Parts: sequence; structure tokens; C-alpha cells
Amino acid sequence: MHYHPATIEWDNSTKRRIRRLERSVRSAEETPGEAPDPGEKKALDSIETLRNKTLSDGSTVADAWCLITVFAEDENELYFAVKRIEEVLRHRLNFSVTRLPYEQTMGFLQSWAAGAPDDEFLKKYPGRLVDEDSAAALMPFTHGSLSDGRGIYVGHRVEKTDGSSCFIDLVERDPEGNKNFVVVGSSGEGKSTFLKALCDSLLLEGYLVIVFDVDGEYWDLCESFGGIWIDHTLASGKYVDPFMIPPPLDENHPDPKVARMIKKENELRLETVLNGVMRLASLLAGGLTPAESNAADRAITALWKEAEVDRDDPGTWDNCRKYSIHDWYRTLKELKYDGCRELSEKLWRFFEGAQSRMFSQAEELKIGRSNLVVYHVGSSVNSEVEEHTAAVKMSLALDSVWDAVKRNKVAGERWSAVIFDEGQRLLLNDDASNGTNTLATTIRKWNGLMVLATNKPGVLWKGAKDRGGTEGGSGLWSNSAFKVLFWLEQSDMKAVQENAELPDEVLNRLKGLHSTKSFIFRYLDKSAYDILRLELPDSELRLVKTRKLTNANTRTEAS
Repeated sequence: MHYHPATIEWDNSTKRRIRRLERSVRSAEETPGEAPDPGEKKALDSIETLRNKTLSDGSTVADAWCLITVFAEDENELYFAVKRIEEVLRHRLNFSVTRLPYEQTMGFLQSWAAGAPDDEFLKKYPGRLVDEDSAAALMPFTHGSLSDGRGIYVGHRVEKTDGSSCFIDLVERDPEGNKNFVVVGSSGEGKSTFLKALCDSLLLEGYLVIVFDVDGEYWDLCESFGGIWIDHTLASGKYVDPFMIPPPLDENHPDPKVARMIKKENELRLETVLNGVMRLASLLAGGLTPAESNAADRAITALWKEAEVDRDDPGTWDNCRKYSIHDWYRTLKELKYDGCRELSEKLWRFFEGAQSRMFSQAEELKIGRSNLVVYHVGSSVNSEVEEHTAAVKMSLALDSVWDAVKRNKVAGERWSAVIFDEGQRLLLNDDASNGTNTLATTIRKWNGLMVLATNKPGVLWKGAKDRGGTEGGSGLWSNSAFKVLFWLEQSDMKAVQENAELPDEVLNRLKGLHSTKSFIFRYLDKSAYDILRLELPDSELRLVKTRKLTNANTRTEAS
């Protein structure tokens, strides 16, 4: 047994968790013929007991661990011995059990009487929070404690025979597995509210959450959590310049696997600049011909030569920071190769014309200790100019956000989540969609997940070309472990029916969810589906419900 002194902070985050639990229990109690989930009722009782003992009685609390080392004569006997122990602990006593097959030495040292507790090891496996009476009785597994580790709240099952809450433990389920979400649904069906509630849940679990907000809907949530509000709308003129090459990551990481990953990423720093500029050129020009792609590339290499950047010498790469996309555009105009004049003509309005304000002020992402960063990239709903601006600003910020995710992994303190609201704006362009898909496929290796929401599901399948489908969109759909489906308009429902490979029964249920705010949730296992609906306390519902844009454009930045 191990005990570590602990503290409970009865702050807003904790209170929000408790209100969710109270709402769930009360809802079941008030519904005829239903009873609260026993686990939730025990959790609420345990929290109430802890609150009374710590606030009223001055009782101390501790995190507790119990470690068991199992011995056997051979592997076969060991297997069955472990199975029997798990059967008793998990199924008969309702204990939480975690195997440590790849950490046997460290685990043995923790369970050996002469072994010293290792704080870093214990941080990986959260203990049970207990009061001093429970600790004295050697009963560490107080059900429903705040360190229960049940994961993020997704919704309540709408079936009348169940009505239980649905949580997903993203870390314990598969630490390095796919955790991405794709959320589709028509406007007004609850998609945006789900996204903000998911954001709230991730923040409560200690994630670093970065949101791309196209309509200014996340201001209240950002303000509530003390997050960073970054205004990159057309009116602000601020943007992330791709020539702001990020500094190299520290390769002296204690984990050899992570150290190799860092080394590889450092070797690709200059490629990040190249990819960022090429994505920008493609988005601004509405796609590139082969000659225009060559022209954009020639302008980059010419600028590197001017900056004395040697691709074979990483020590020269930081010279990129002396230049900007304005210098790249100037160089493009000066070159006489095929495609240079054509491309510079397409880009003229963004650098010299009416939309030149778009790139007025370059800005770097500085997160610090903040847990929430919101990129506000659009201000006007259904504005063609603003929609284009949002796609451009999201694409420019991608590399900066990706760098933040990697640095978060290196620090080893928290997980990362990147949320794209109205993500179809990035998926309609081949170059931008490929960049988004690369982030989706790679982020899990860096302790992260990605959430993309869209009201145009056709962009998610390459086969749906008449609806804007791209290869990057197809990859994103395939690389998302969790699918969230709200009701869709008939044409969009047809795209889902033709491409999503959903059973007919699921499709029929989806068609009947109009105006219910309910959604179909598909788990990692393609055969596992739930119909869920959010049930949130009024205070949280006010925070996450969709709002019309009234004064979002006039709000100041929060930092």
C-alpha cells in the first residue's frame, strides 16, 4: 500500500463536475419507473462525504495505491493466476485494476516492502482519493472519488430502459491509440453545443485545448476558463507567418523513443516552412497549376538563398525569421519563370488590393501555462470573404499549433486536443485537407487528439466529388476513432448513406433524430453504437449553448 498526502480544491471545475453528477442522479429519480445508476449514486454520496469531512470536520485526505506482484512456475500458470485475481477484484469487489506487463521492474519495486515509492511512476496511474478513516481501515478504493479516472462525459443514453451516462476514458483505453472525433450535423441540431461541452470535459480532464472558432462562439467558454483569445479575423489583420520557423525541440529526452521522434521533427523544421507557404498559395489562388506550384517553390528557394539558408545546415534555418510572406510575394513578382506572373496576379488582391489587410501583423502563438487557446478566425456567418479568410487563417496557424502539441508532449505534463469548428473550410482545398489529415494521423503519437466538425459531410469522402470530397477528408474519416452523427438534411444524409458504411438500422434511426438534439455515437468498434443526448446543469448549458453573433466583433482579446 502507498499513501500520498492530497488536497481537494472545491473550485469551479470541481463544482461543474459535481453539478453534472447531481443532474444525472436527479433526472433518474424524477423519471417514473427509473432509478439512478448505482455507480453515480455512490459517487455522489462519496463526494458529499469527502466535502463534509474536509470542509466541516477538517479531515485530511490522501491518494492511495495497492500494488500486487503475482508469481507462478510458468507463463501458463501466471496467466490463469492473474485472471483469477482480476476476476475477484474487478467483478466481485468492483475494484479498478490495471495490469503492468511492460513495467514489471518498476511495479515490483513499488510493491516490495524495501522499495521506495516513485512519484513519476505513480503519476501515470492515479490513485484513489480517501479520507483518513478509510485509509486507516485499509480500504483505499472509495467508489466515486474525484480521482476515479472515468474519463470525459459524452452524453446520456436516450433509451428509456437505460438513461445512464456515457463516459470515455481516452487515456486508459489505449494510451497511444487513435482518439480523434468527427462530428457531423445540420445547423441547429446541437453540433456546436456538443463541441463546446466536449471542450469543457477535456479541460476538466487537464487537456491543453486549442480551438479554431469561426463564429466567435467560444468567447464565454474562453473567459470562464481564463483562456487565451486570439483574434485572427480579417478585420484584425493578424496572422501566423509560415516563415516564423519554430525553434528546435530539446532532443535530450529521457525516453529514447520520444528522443528519436524529436530528432526527426527537428530535421523537418525547414519543410514545415515550405509546406506552410505552399498551402497558403494554394488556398489564396483557389488551387495551383503545375507551373504555379513551381513558381511558388522557386520564390521560396530564391528567398532562402537571399537569407543564406542552407537546407543541409540546420544552423542557418532560423534566418527564415528575418523574412515574411510579403518578401515571398515580392520575390515571386520579380521572377520571370513560367507561372510566376500568373500566380502573382491571382495573389495581388491579398497583398496589394482590397484584402491586403488580411496580412497586416504577424503574431506568434505563446501558450505558457494556459489550458485553453481559441483562434477566432471568422466574424460573419455566410460571408464568402470571411469563409475564405477563416480557411486561410486556420491553415496558417496549423504549423504553430502542431508545434505547441509537440512541445506539450515533450514537457510530459498534459495531453492536447485540437478542435476545428466548421472544418469543411479546410477540407475543400486539396493541399489544406492533406495538411489537416497529416495532423489527424500523427497527433496520437504526440499525446493528442483532433476533433473536426462540419455541416457538409460530403467533404469527408473522396468518392463524393460532387460535394467537395477530398483525399485528405477521406483520410480524416478513416483516422477518427469516434463518429458523432446529428440529423442531416436530405442531400447530406444521402452522402452519409453512400459513403459512411453505416448499417441500415443506424441510418433509419439517424433520420428520425430531427430537432431532438440527440445524436448517434459510434465507438472504435464499428458495430458499437449509442444514441445519446447531452444533459448539462443550467449553468454549464448557458456557457456552451450556441449564441448568435451580436458583439463578438467588438470584444477585446483575453490573454
